Amino acid sequence: MIFEYLEPTPVLTALIALIGVILTALIGWWNSKKQFNGLVISQSRINWIQDVRINAAKYLKHMTEIKISIEKIKNASIEIEKYQGELVYKEEAFPEEDGEWRIEEIPNPNFQAHNDNRDSKINSLKNEKSIFKEKLHLEKDRVKETSQLLRLYLPKQDKEGKVNADHKELQDIMDEIQAIIDDSTDDKELDVAGFNEGLDKFTDDISAYLKQEWEKSKKNK
Repeated sequence: MIFEYLEPTPVLTALIALIGVILTALIGWWNSKKQFNGLVISQSRINWIQDVRINAAKYLKHMTEIKISIEKIKNASIEIEKYQGELVYKEEAFPEEDGEWRIEEIPNPNFQAHNDNRDSKINSLKNEKSIFKEKLHLEKDRVKETSQLLRLYLPKQDKEGKVNADHKELQDIMDEIQAIIDDSTDDKELDVAGFNEGLDKFTDDISAYLKQEWEKSKKNK
């Protein structure tokens, strides 16, 4: 080293000590900055994980409520059709202007209690059906909102345009579940097996993915 060829002097000794102090301070500052940045990134990732977990739970809850509502509406329709066929009639003749008689079926007064009970059940079922139709509409809006948030949190591509396989898989499952919901109508029953399979797949995949991201955040990656 150059200092080996210099005659030790108080000034030189102080200079060497000062350089040592500066280097130590710089190294300490760099390590602290690196550690601080790692902690900031880690905490940011933890917050992101919590947000995704909360919205995923909401998504699953609202999807389950949609399934329940669709099944309730379908069951109410079946019950209404059944009770509509239970009205007890009797035939009664009514005179026409041309002298002929018109035969009509009218509710049999001898079975008034039965018919009234039947009408009451039908009205109750119609009211129940109306309630669940309104709930279905509400839950579909909620699913739309939460699914849009999840898609923002889990974009298929990163900033560089590279496909994120985990995010793509989750979004594809969401698309499949939505297709099953959209395919269900008053005349076509919900594919319950496919729906449940989709929800289970989404639950397993999102849980595994968030666990993986949690481990990364603990390592400040």
